[in-house]
Amino acid sequence: MTSTQSQVAVVDLQPAIKAALENAARLSEDVMYLADMDRRQTGFVISVLAREEFAKAFLLILSQSEQLPWTTKFEQALRNHVCKQLVSYILCELSAVDLFIQDPNKWPRRVRDLPRPVIDAFHILVHERIRGGEREDWYDCEQDPPLDPTVYDIAAGAIEKQKQDALYVRYGLNGSVKSIPACRISESEWQREARRLELMKEAFWVSEGKLSGSPSAQYRIIAALVRYLAGLMSVDEFIRDWE
Repeated sequence: MTSTQSQVAVVDLQPAIKAALENAARLSEDVMYLADMDRRQTGFVISVLAREEFAKAFLLILSQSEQLPWTTKFEQALRNHVCKQLVSYILCELSAVDLFIQDPNKWPRRVRDLPRPVIDAFHILVHERIRGGEREDWYDCEQDPPLDPTVYDIAAGAIEKQKQDALYVRYGLNGSVKSIPACRISESEWQREARRLELMKEAFWVSEGKLSGSPSAQYRIIAALVRYLAGLMSVDEFIRDWE
């Protein structure tokens, strides 16, 4: 383990989880007030921030349950917007699966049963954002299947750029106005964002720092995949129990 990946002893994370979820809930309420006032641009920004807080809580839950060690890279991931947006995407996708598949017997039981874009997002999240590696360390562009385009765009900062474009006036090199927030978020995009926020709230039924609802049916698979990608689970164990 390198100096940038040195492990740090941490205190009980339940207060941090509770604080992140309470803040996410507060921001979600603010989004509803903004929607009532037809302030889509600001509402969009606050909604993305709320989803990032939910994502932060999920990462803290993984660390609290010792699925991920608290390293300097992990701590940095908690503060990285793109990292949290990848987690948000994962949780939205898994929450949607749980919402539309009502029969528990049809929920994914193995990693290969998870949606392919979710697996792509996990690879980028763990290899690049938590472990601090490069794309070529784990992905062969000539032999591996193409990365899901939505996941690719999120990892490249598309949501972060959209969030900032909805908040700030942009200027060109000569001082001309490039973009104005009031022109950036359409009604259809606002509805999609509102749906994403609802899916994030559905993903968090938490009791005493433990995930107790959707997508808890997939939580053990999630934890196993994260531990495997982080090098904390042997290949043999992963193939035997989770692949």
